[in-house]
Amino acid sequence: MRRAVAVLAFAVALIGVFAPAAAADTPAFPPVSTYEGCTDWQLQTWSPMSPDDPQWTFVCEVTGDDYGIMWWRWDEYYWNADVAEIRLFASSYYDEGYWYWYADYYHCPDGCGQDA
Repeated sequence: MRRAVAVLAFAVALIGVFAPAAAADTPAFPPVSTYEGCTDWQLQTWSPMSPDDPQWTFVCEVTGDDYGIMWWRWDEYYWNADVAEIRLFASSYYDEGYWYWYADYYHCPDGCGQDA
């Protein structure tokens, strides 16, 4: 029994040593958002972010109908932990006429993504 308790104590101590190191690699989770029509926060590790630069992100979809042509726009936001702000990092647009564009603000100098 003592051996089992010792092994359990060692395992808990080992988890305590490695858990803070893993948590330090992940940016702090942002505050709760009041944005409507948006996804929940997710930790994004793919483009334009990376596994070495993960960011908390969410996406908002806006739709419209101009002159009988439906359109959709997706605005993507991330939590900039350095300045404690939600920042726009990309926008996409698509309409029924097959017109599409994408703008990536994440790689701009000085973090040029607009404030949310």
